[in-house]
Amino acid sequence: MKELPVMQDAARRPVNMHKAYHAHVYFDEATHAFAADLCQRAGQRFGLRVGRVHQELVGPHPRWSCQPRTVWPAFALWLRSCNEPA
Repeated sequence: MKELPVMQDAARRPVNMHKAYHAHVYFDEATHAFAADLCQRAGQRFGLRVGRVHQELVGPHPRWSCQPRTVWPAFALWLRSCNEPA
């Protein structure tokens, strides 16, 4: 296991050691279509690899989910701008 960088003083931030991040889009039966479309649009817009749209509980996740691998912050800002389903 890699050690996390130690902060030397309060003004410095740790260095990012990861090449990519991923997000989880959680949904249920009522929001499935919206979530699947959102993940597909994110993949197309940002050239992201999008994992399966799981319609079951997987691992520690409390709801059905989809996992787009992403590069922050452009994706996060875009995701925040998306409207929830009506």
